[in-house]
Amino acid sequence: MPTRLGKYLLLRKLAEGGMAEVFLAKELDGDGHHVVIKRVLPHLCEDPAFVRMLVHEAHIAARLTHPNIVRTHELGRERGMYFIAMEYVQGEDLSALGKRAEGPFPPGVALRIACDACAALHHAHEARDNQGAPLGIVHRDVSPENMVITPAGDVKLVDFGVAKATALGGHTLDGRAKGKHAYMAPEQFLGRAIDHRTDQFSTAVVIWELLAGRRLFRREADWLTMSAVVEEEAPTLRSIRADVPATLDEVLARALAKKPDERYPCCHAFAKELERVGEAEGWDMSKQALAHWLRGLFTDESWTRRVHGPETSPWAPARLARKRIVVPVAIMLLLAAAVVLAATWLRW
Repeated sequence: MPTRLGKYLLLRKLAEGGMAEVFLAKELDGDGHHVVIKRVLPHLCEDPAFVRMLVHEAHIAARLTHPNIVRTHELGRERGMYFIAMEYVQGEDLSALGKRAEGPFPPGVALRIACDACAALHHAHEARDNQGAPLGIVHRDVSPENMVITPAGDVKLVDFGVAKATALGGHTLDGRAKGKHAYMAPEQFLGRAIDHRTDQFSTAVVIWELLAGRRLFRREADWLTMSAVVEEEAPTLRSIRADVPATLDEVLARALAKKPDERYPCCHAFAKELERVGEAEGWDMSKQALAHWLRGLFTDESWTRRVHGPETSPWAPARLARKRIVVPVAIMLLLAAAVVLAATWLRW
């Protein structure tokens, strides 16, 4: 049965991690639109340090209003449980799309995704408080799983839940590095200061992998992955595919520099260089081109069937209504059949 949490009705569980459960939910007030709810696990709600971090980071995310960032609606508390309500986006993350593509992405498509992700990150990096002071937001977990693409070709960056805002005092609970190892920057492993250029490195890893059709730093063991990130240089894309110019390798090499000072000054500058290369090569980097390519990946089934939207939820209102009617009727018919059989048997 659906569970009520504050003004939301939890329809079905989407995922569960080490810190929270993720649900598709419906707002009971207003227009009843669908949202995603992250409900913090009970044992963490009892940790004052975690709760302080959660409140700080929810405030961070609520400040970010950008077309390429999944919007955070509110931080709520119900029966001692904390939850975050976020915009519901119907789409697929890059990890799933990469498996679906089974090979390199077209250059124009990969660069469209890169530029939109950079726009989202630059907006977050430049965010300021009410007094105009920089918040110093760093996502710290840029990865394919945290980039969602919609059927219309919109790129959405999700999960600023591990973001750090120096002005709001958000810190990692116990000093552990956050983020997925294969996409983390060297300074994250080395325990050095991180800033907006850390997200730039992670974004460059994602784009390199989209263009190469294979992983860059991931190895069989975590310690090998960490060693590769810190010590190994990325192979050139031209050594993998011939349709990529040397200029693109140069741009990615700078964004993938081991030392932050050797990278681009900001994600906006990184995106501008990617756009310059794409325009010089005549690649179609439009949102429409991205949407068209995505449709080609799903020739055997529609996006509506592929993407698990509210209409496919086992607890969707229409299905609930059918269940309320069909189940009692079925029980009554079975009981009636049993009575008839019993009466027939007694006559014999």
